[in-house]
Amino acid sequence: LPICSNSWSRNGKDPQAIVGECKSLGADGFKKGDIDRLKALAEALPGAFIVCATLKSAFSVEETARLQALVRWGWRRRSPNRSPTRVILLTGVDLLADEPPIYCWKAAGGHLAEIAANTQHIMSLADLAAVTQQGHLRFSDDEMSRMKWPQRGRNDNV
Repeated sequence: LPICSNSWSRNGKDPQAIVGECKSLGADGFKKGDIDRLKALAEALPGAFIVCATLKSAFSVEETARLQALVRWGWRRRSPNRSPTRVILLTGVDLLADEPPIYCWKAAGGHLAEIAANTQHIMSLADLAAVTQQGHLRFSDDEMSRMKWPQRGRNDNV
């Protein structure tokens, strides 16, 4: 999977862990038990990126609902001393392509092409997580903002 640019480097940061699960072409690959195991893995490896991948071209409706819940759970795990658990979603469109997601998504058309048109660059794993959450799980810009910055936009005029 070609991800982004050649400019990725550690820049003095700790290495980042990436763990996850890949499913084949089954109709409903990510079931509740799989999601529970991924949460347990995230609990055991704070700060790790969780990858949910399938060789199918898209997640099923049922998988999408389960994976949306996992993503929301991951964003809520943020604390002052810990990054949220970020979830990267990949499908056959990404895994079988010869180019990074925003380029292969343009060729795929539809919703993925719309997200690609609004994405300038993917410069980090966190960027990849966010853009794949929008592309494959159809989170809107507003939903992404509320998950990333839950305190913004609250009216606390007391």
